[in-house]
Amino acid sequence: MVQRVRGDGGRWVRPDATLGPDGQGRFVPAAAALDLSFSGGGTGPAVTIGEDAAELSLTWDGALPPPSVSGATATYR
Repeated sequence: MVQRVRGDGGRWVRPDATLGPDGQGRFVPAAAALDLSFSGGGTGPAVTIGEDAAELSLTWDGALPPPSVSGATATYR
């Protein structure tokens, strides 16, 4: 289990799965070991996870509605 991750400014922090907007139309966890983002709605990738050049994206057939976000959960109706 991951105990610490690099946070803003390179300092070590506890992992925090609470989702928030990233300013680019996606939702990201507050602090995670890998880059992770969820769609804010539309036709882009539903979820993307990775680190540096190694990245995996999953798509949805059609447009996703904007999610309802609560804590660490994004629900797409």
